[in-house]
Amino acid sequence: MFKYLNDIKLKNKLIIETGCARTTNKYESGTYYLSESAFKQDAKVISIDWSVMMIERAKQTLDHDNVEFPCAHTHDYLRYLASENAIADFVYLDSANDRYYILTEFKLSLELVEAGSMICIDDYSADKCVLVEKYLKEIDLDYEVYRNKLYFQITEENLSKIDESFDKFYDQFDWKEISKTFREIQQQYEKDMSYLYFGEEVKT
Repeated sequence: MFKYLNDIKLKNKLIIETGCARTTNKYESGTYYLSESAFKQDAKVISIDWSVMMIERAKQTLDHDNVEFPCAHTHDYLRYLASENAIADFVYLDSANDRYYILTEFKLSLELVEAGSMICIDDYSADKCVLVEKYLKEIDLDYEVYRNKLYFQITEENLSKIDESFDKFYDQFDWKEISKTFREIQQQYEKDMSYLYFGEEVKT
């Protein structure tokens, strides 16, 4: 990620991560590397995760206090950030290993970027990138796969193509059926979490 982030001017001073690091070893922590890159440009990271335990682990890897950790369902919080008109320079999708879940995160992330921003999806060799990659290929948009991550640079031209085509691609799936799984996940995190929801701390 340093390779890409060092080439991006973080003009909006914001990096968004879905799914924080699951380790206490900083050199295995994506959250650590995002924090370090943000620190160099006086930017901040918002790392969204539904697990208090994993957030506490990720915090142990950091050398700076430039990361916010909303404990929430990633879809919910991405929608909240869009409602607040947040614009990210770099969006790093690394939550559920599920092609449909990540496709929805990608959809929501498109509301949080502008020309010059970048969206990166981790674990290319897993299931995460399958549908996003299929879409990018279908409309002939350039992307790069490097070290098991898919990188997609946002330009004015591809934003225009996305505006014309993404909803049709997204709506071909039976989201009513797929969303049952999402609801089960949401119920699980709501069952036993203290979580940050829409900017307010809520104790459950």
